[in-house]
Amino acid sequence: MDVLNEFGKALSYAGKTISSAVDSMIETNRRKAMISRIRVVIRNERENTERTYAALGKYYFEHLRDPENGNTEQLCRAVEESEARLKRAFDKLDALREEFARADEEDVCAGCEKDSCQDCEYYANEDIPVDPAEVSEEAAEEAAEEAAEEVAAAAPEAESVPTEAEENKDEVQKDSEEPKA
Repeated sequence: MDVLNEFGKALSYAGKTISSAVDSMIETNRRKAMISRIRVVIRNERENTERTYAALGKYYFEHLRDPENGNTEQLCRAVEESEARLKRAFDKLDALREEFARADEEDVCAGCEKDSCQDCEYYANEDIPVDPAEVSEEAAEEAAEEAAEEVAAAAPEAESVPTEAEENKDEVQKDSEEPKA
């Protein structure tokens, strides 16, 4: 009987240990879920704050701009220059789209009016692309590189402003170093 009693005690102890481990896992998951929900709330509120600051800045730029305030006027000029670069980039994009549309419409070889330059005797020894759209893609790549260089050259050197990720780096590290229960 002692063997059965000992076996019963061992089973009881094993059951309590397993139950304790399960309870511990449940508690750990509950804590992690709570932390995760709070992080979502924090991220959403930061995004709301950023949108609000952007709206406030836009309102200031459009309605309350003070040309005599050197600090804010420098930022306002940077915004204007950025908008001008964006306009040039959009104009270049529109021009490329128009060029692509024209290239798609031109299915006939310009030199001999055959369906393909491979059929053209004039270009028989030349290494030219079969599809006129391929020429446009090359032109597009060149134009995109030129636009990127133009934007990079025109961009003023901005002051180093820490990003949200840099500002919250310590907070994230603290959260990841929390002791696990």
